[in-house]
Amino acid sequence: PPGCDVVPLDVASKMLKFELTGPVEQKRTTGTTCVFARPAGGASATETVFFNANETKDSFAIIRDGYENNNVKVNKIKGWGDEAYAVRIKLFVETNTFAVRKGRIGVTIQSVADFPEIRNLMKEILKTIS
Repeated sequence: PPGCDVVPLDVASKMLKFELTGPVEQKRTTGTTCVFARPAGGASATETVFFNANETKDSFAIIRDGYENNNVKVNKIKGWGDEAYAVRIKLFVETNTFAVRKGRIGVTIQSVADFPEIRNLMKEILKTIS
């Protein structure tokens, strides 16, 4: 799966319009997680990019269906890879999730940024993994 080199700090900061630190790369058996933090005084939420390898239609549906099963509105989006969706939830802060499956790679961005900024970051990421 792609690593955090696909989403460098300067690109993430510019696209999300936040001053960020990181990324801290965490390897998982199914992929890579890239965690960006806001400097002291910023919001407590992290900006996170998840890369999943060997993504299939069924595996991509697991989290999306989990949102739906918990009465969270899922917006399916056309024109991004093979399939995509977006979700907005409020836990401590309002968090936006944008997930795209492109072939066997899944990319999910979770951020407190607005969707236009998240879409811009996704566009940059997808350019590098195509």
